Amino acid sequence: MFFFWFAKNRHFKKGSKLSGQVTPFLLIILVVLLIAAVATINIGKTSIDKTCSANGADAGALATASTWAGAFNGLSETNLNLGFYFDDTASGYKDAYNEASIRIEAAILLVLAAQTNMISSAALTVVPPIIGEVWINGLAASILNGITVTLLFFASQNVSAFHTSAIKMKEYTDAFHQQQGQRFCNAVDSMQTSYNNSRKTGLNYAFSNSCISDKLPPDQSGPFSVFLAKMQPYVNKTRVAYSWTDDFNQGHVVAATLDLPIIEDYRIQPTNKGYANISDLLDQMINRSNLIHTALVALAGSVLAFGPIPVFVLSVTVWLLTLLCAAWPPSCPALFFAAGSMYALYGFMQTAVVAALVIIAAIATVPGQILILSLRNLNDQAFLGWQARGLPNTDFPRGKVCVDGQPNDALKDVMIVKINEVILPDNNWTTTCCVEQIHPANDTGLLPAPYPYTNVKSCGTAKFDGGNVGTFNMDIDPFNYDASVTEYVPTKKYDPGITAAN
Repeated sequence: MFFFWFAKNRHFKKGSKLSGQVTPFLLIILVVLLIAAVATINIGKTSIDKTCSANGADAGALATASTWAGAFNGLSETNLNLGFYFDDTASGYKDAYNEASIRIEAAILLVLAAQTNMISSAALTVVPPIIGEVWINGLAASILNGITVTLLFFASQNVSAFHTSAIKMKEYTDAFHQQQGQRFCNAVDSMQTSYNNSRKTGLNYAFSNSCISDKLPPDQSGPFSVFLAKMQPYVNKTRVAYSWTDDFNQGHVVAATLDLPIIEDYRIQPTNKGYANISDLLDQMINRSNLIHTALVALAGSVLAFGPIPVFVLSVTVWLLTLLCAAWPPSCPALFFAAGSMYALYGFMQTAVVAALVIIAAIATVPGQILILSLRNLNDQAFLGWQARGLPNTDFPRGKVCVDGQPNDALKDVMIVKINEVILPDNNWTTTCCVEQIHPANDTGLLPAPYPYTNVKSCGTAKFDGGNVGTFNMDIDPFNYDASVTEYVPTKKYDPGITAAN
């Protein structure tokens, strides 16, 4: 209306008492300028909030990725230690296995030699003696018999040494299975703690870099510091928000969301056989070697007691009686009676000795050798079971749940060599952090001039795997270690970095 009237009466001259008509026009311009200024301030604030949100999101994502990558680097080091511990224990086990192998091979040869001597001794025993003459074959048979007893004694000692080595291998197996399982579970627990710490660190950085401190009234600085310090209860929440009311009783909200993939599973490289199988083989070795040792000692005693030595002593006695008769004829009737009795006993014992030696040789040849050879077979099976399985990753067992510091039922029988692969959901090796800010708009008092957006939100994404896909590279680079501390450095490294921001 004002502009229409002014255009219609623009021909009025100066001094026509129409001065002051520009005032409404200026007032309207001032209102427009005021609204524009407020809108500009609000848009500026929105831009600042957007920048702060982006800074918070990027800082949160990168801090989370950095902390989580550090945890994976630590896991890589731990995994090296798992591998080194296996190698060290397997080396000790191999030494015990080699000692057991040497002992059982010696026992096999000694028993075989003892069998040969027993058979030769029995063959010499069947040659009959002649009255008045020393049983010369009996002397040779007795010597062979003594050698047989000695061989059986040494064989029993070697089996006893094998028994000791088997006990040592069992101790290696039991200790390794328990301690390696505990080491694995400690690594799993440590990664769970590191996961929570990574989320806590990321949320702290997200809020600290979102310019929230610049917006807080003085009385809210303390509560916000407490909020940051006690972030742990919020680490597993999808969205964490901090809200406050300003001096004009207006509500403000700054919220952060953090998407960090947790380790879903671990793929374990095991030995060829499980703990129960290896332990059972070793228990059989221990029990069977103890039985064989006892049997060899008893066999040596039987050979000594029932061998040709007593028969040889009788033949010498008959010969001495004959000589005495020739030297003192009056004693001949009595001596002939004694010699005849001894000769009859001599003949009976000769037959008994031959039978005893044949029976003993048969027992030692068939069942004895079979039992001793079975020890060698059990020892080889247990050793092969200790070897690290070299199948593709997908064939290795999986699992991460631990109970009382040991692997759960699904893995309790696994002899763990090392962690072969870490499995994340959808093979996702990135973390995303978003920061959202909701603040009330300024108002002119005449017309509302809210923010162009109800809120502002920015997101940042960071990687933490350095381009790898989760398979541990356990190959040691002999040229890539710190010689000053003689400590190998794993070739696998996890490096954080921002990959996307908006």
